Amino acid sequence: MKRTLLVLALLGGALGGALEHYASSHLTAQAPLMIALRSPVNGKFVTMWDEYQGQHPLVANRAAASSGETFEMVIMSGGYNPTPPPDPNGPPVAPLDAIDLRTVTVHASPLDVASWPIGPRITSASMNPSQGPAINAVIPDRWAYHVPGWGSGVGCPNDGCIDYTFWFIVKVNGQWHTAGLQEMWKGRGGVGGFTTGSWHWEFSSNYAYDRNRWGAMTDYRPNPGEEMGMFITAGDARCCAPGYSGVTSVRERSNVVKVTLPANDTGVWTFQ
Repeated sequence: MKRTLLVLALLGGALGGALEHYASSHLTAQAPLMIALRSPVNGKFVTMWDEYQGQHPLVANRAAASSGETFEMVIMSGGYNPTPPPDPNGPPVAPLDAIDLRTVTVHASPLDVASWPIGPRITSASMNPSQGPAINAVIPDRWAYHVPGWGSGVGCPNDGCIDYTFWFIVKVNGQWHTAGLQEMWKGRGGVGGFTTGSWHWEFSSNYAYDRNRWGAMTDYRPNPGEEMGMFITAGDARCCAPGYSGVTSVRERSNVVKVTLPANDTGVWTFQ
């Protein structure tokens, strides 16, 4: 049998500061908490039983705690509300991805990319008409994929290899869409200069130009002031049909960054 303890303040005088100390050091927000109360004066436990059929205040007169000395602690509105102890791991860390990939529709690239472990971190990005969008990240050698027939035969990571794939995330009719749209090899800075004169026309003309592969992304015409996401994945993840696995080296990706497209297609962004 148990009794619900509603107001700790009623017992404060009888039990002294020990009750307050116990509550401040043990009470958490995860009520109910089953406790026994022992008086520091006589070392006895508080009991719900007494010889006066409930007409007497709670007293500490039991040598041991049993069912009649067990209480359920309930934090009442406006009652005792201790400050939680500091998190030993420090304050919460902001999510690494600026856009949650689990909410994004993937086209003609690995469909499970949201679950891939994050390896390299994108620390900055830039855009200008002569190089197109570009990112800065330290790409590990394990990402490299040797393309059959490329290079002199020396092999990765320095010859005939795709280091990573550049993904864009765009919003069409309120829904984010993404695909790996550009293979990047060692020494290639940006995705490429604009042949159409502006990013507005370049994206659908030279990147998401095939509706069979990239669906609604082919309808997107980027404009200054709009948001766009970017990230990269290992090896070659750009291909040909819905459901393409695209795992050519390892299942790893970078964090997702989000930028506001700049005027004149020229801008630089840094990320923490």
